[in-house]
Amino acid sequence: MTNMQEMISVAKKDAENETDFKKEVFLASLLKQMLQRGEHQEVNYEKTPETHSLKRQAIKEFILQKKPDSDVEKVLLMGYFLEKQEASECFNVDDIKEAYIKAKEPIPTNINDKINMNIRKGLITELPKKKDNKKAYQVTSTGEQTVENWSKNE
Repeated sequence: MTNMQEMISVAKKDAENETDFKKEVFLASLLKQMLQRGEHQEVNYEKTPETHSLKRQAIKEFILQKKPDSDVEKVLLMGYFLEKQEASECFNVDDIKEAYIKAKEPIPTNINDKINMNIRKGLITELPKKKDNKKAYQVTSTGEQTVENWSKNE
């Protein structure tokens, strides 16, 4: 049994000693044990061949890395970022506008037009459902490949 498994087992027993199993007691006990033993587990978001996880980065950093030439490209990058880094199932115009604000980029006058240009290129698709009573979109697999193979980032 590993140290972590032992600590979890002890924390479970501590929590079960209460009249009702309380996750707060379980978590407090587990944390106390980890601190007492000086153990910690480092979380690594670096992209590695084994995990294929993305390093956590800000949208501004992501846009600067990719160096888009136009707002059409920025909208694609922002949609991709929202789906991959922010774990959004889909996005709408307001989400893209908010992404521009977070990236400290000037907001284009007609975001819908930029989305539609990406739709015509097959990089974004409109979903049949709505998000917050607005049209919902997703980056297509072609759009994902385009972003992942972006040559302007070098």
